[in-house]
This record gives sequence, structure tokens and C-alpha cells, in this order.
Amino acid sequence: MKTVYAFAAAALLQLAVAQPHGHANAHKKRDTQVVWETVQAGDAIVYVDEKGVPYKTEYGSSPTPAAAPVPAPAPAAVEAKATPAPAPVPAPAPEVPAAPAHPSPAVNVAPPPAAAPPTPEVDVNAGPVEVNQRYASSAAGISRANGYGISWTPFNGDEGVTTCKPQEQANDEFRKIAAQHFISIRVYGTTCNQIEVAMKAAQQAGVQLMLGIFELNNAAADTRELVRQVEASGVGWGIVHTITVGNEDVEKGSSAGDVINAVGAARSVLRPSGFQGAVVHVETQGAILAHPELCSEAAGDYIAANIHPFFSSGTPALMAGRFVAQQVGALRACSRAHGRKRRDHRVVVTETGWPTGGNPNGLALPGRLHQFAAIASIKMHMPNDVYLYSAFNNRWLKNNGGTFNAEHFWGILEG
Repeated sequence: MKTVYAFAAAALLQLAVAQPHGHANAHKKRDTQVVWETVQAGDAIVYVDEKGVPYKTEYGSSPTPAAAPVPAPAPAAVEAKATPAPAPVPAPAPEVPAAPAHPSPAVNVAPPPAAAPPTPEVDVNAGPVEVNQRYASSAAGISRANGYGISWTPFNGDEGVTTCKPQEQANDEFRKIAAQHFISIRVYGTTCNQIEVAMKAAQQAGVQLMLGIFELNNAAADTRELVRQVEASGVGWGIVHTITVGNEDVEKGSSAGDVINAVGAARSVLRPSGFQGAVVHVETQGAILAHPELCSEAAGDYIAANIHPFFSSGTPALMAGRFVAQQVGALRACSRAHGRKRRDHRVVVTETGWPTGGNPNGLALPGRLHQFAAIASIKMHMPNDVYLYSAFNNRWLKNNGGTFNAEHFWGILEG
């Protein structure tokens, strides 16, 4: 059976090469300066199959080219220049090792908070019921050799009172993730004993892990704590393929030298402990391209980048995959130019997704159907090496206008 989702608009069909530019934001999602070739079209109808993959798009009128399209630069040129552009847009930043570019809350022993209100839907409330029922399976990277991963955080609660998830809850959530065919789960830090908790839950669920430490300024000590929790779990390194050191630190104001020093400090602890897998730093694609030394082996065994098309105001959900693929192409070019010792120039997208609630950002509209369309587009353009953000809503994050009040609403396996 094929289900039709109609996205009505006087659509802008856009072919773009994006040039990321810097902005100091707390969320670290990257706004982007984009050179577009634009054509005007009538209402767009996107036909989506039972796996959530678009297979045909029809328009109410034939697209006609806009006058004087601007030529788009090649990704390699983006990598070569990559200078930050003006007009940054702020967004929320993590202050403790636990969530993707989000603040880690102080953990209080407190009664469970009142049930959170339903996730608000923006602009797309009329979609078919079966979208939510089939959504998680369609979003997962099913039966792919390298597969899709997803991020997970260890906190319950809201912005006021936050507590740690117990082992039983983590086990249940990891089972839900594995049931949707995700093969790896990204964990951000050591707070809430989350490494040990995640190791046990991952072993039960049969998934791999990308573990991490969150702060650069205490990398060696935090890495020793990570090793301690791995050993305490009794599971061993076999299910861990990557350790991340920090998250979007250059975006938050650290230097590329700080990153390289922290990665070296973590490696010096991990190798003697028996971990021989990849050690990387996670950064926004714009900060990496603006600091090409982050494309070298000293900054990571491969390039790990958070790429969020929602924070590019000229990118609608249906173009999300094209946006992500273009950024990955620019990062591979950076690796070829600066990661000369690498045998292959691998880029892993360590965060990407689309919010179901919040405020519109230009052509980027939040909502469940928009999230569905964005992830279907990402799957179409990116066959593997992608971590979706995030498994469940994170209502403990601080919401604000700088991130279009969308911080709470990125959960993919919700409801």
C-alpha cells in the first residue's frame, strides 16, 4: 500500500550548495548561508511509500526557472574558504556532559515531575493517523550494512527538576530503539552514571554504543571515569566502536588547539585501557570548515559533525537530505585536503533530525509530518553513518527563542 502525503505550498524548489557560517548559539545547531538556484512551482504533492520514502513529487504547475540564478560553489571551495559569515542566530548550549549540545541539568533527588503536556504540532495537524504508528520504523536505517544510530540522554524531568533515569527505564528505552532497527546509540557523557547504565542496557538490547565525555578542560580525568564505568558494567569494550571527546566546543568558544590537546589526552588514557576503536571530537560542520585543522587526524580518527538542516532557514523539510549530503561532501573535501594520513575520508553525521514542535524558521517548519518528510529525505541521500537526534523528547533542556522554542521536541520515537 502507498500512502500520499500532500505538502501544499507555492513551493520553492531549491538546488543549493551551502556555505556554513558561524554564530554563537547555545544549541550549536548551525545556521547556514546558502546560494540557491530557485524555481517557482505550484502546490507540491509528495508520494511516500510504506517505508516512508518519497518516490514521486507532483506540482500544481510546471516549474519555471527564476531569473538570473546564482552559480553555486563546489563543496571543495566551501572547505577552502569556510570563513564565518555575519548574522549569527543564537541557540542553547550544553553545560554538562550528557546531551547533544545541550546543557546538562543539575540532578536533584525529587519526586517525579508532573506529566509533560502533549508535544505541540505546528502547522501540520491534519496528517493521517498511520504516520505516527509507522513513523519510527520508517525513520530507522533498516537493513543497511553500516546502518543508522540515534542519540539518547539519561535525564527525566523538566527544566525545573531533573532526575537520572533508572536502569530499568534505560533497558526499556534501549529495547524500543533496537526494535526499530537502529544499530548504535550515542551517549554524551558520564553524568548519572550513564556509561555503566548504557553499557548494560545496550548488551541486553543487542546494539552498539558511541560513548563520550562532554568537557574538554578535564579530558584525561573524565576519560578515566568513562573507563571506570565501562569496567564496572562488566560488559567490556566489544560493543563500543567510538569515543567522542567534547561536543561542539569550537562553536562554544574553544580553540582548535584545545580540541586537539583534549583528543590526545583521551587517547593516552583509552589505549592502555584496552580500547582501540575510534576517538573523535564532535563539532558543527560550519566550525570544522572554518577551522580545517579539525579535519586532521590529530582532531579525530574520522570527522564527526552535527548537521541540522532545520537551522538553515532556506531549507524546507523535503530538502533536508540534500542539505546534509552537501555538507558531508564539503567535509570529505576538507579531510582529503588536511587528513592526509587517512586511508579513507569518513564523515559521520553525529546529530541530524527535525523538531515536531516550536516556531517556524523561514522555510523550515516544525511538526510531525515535517519531521517525517525530513528524515525520509535524509535516508534517501545518506545510506549510512548517520545518528538521528534524538530518540525521545528532552523536556529538561532550556527552551528559548534562539532555537525557535524547539528544544523539547526532537524525539523520534515519541507516541
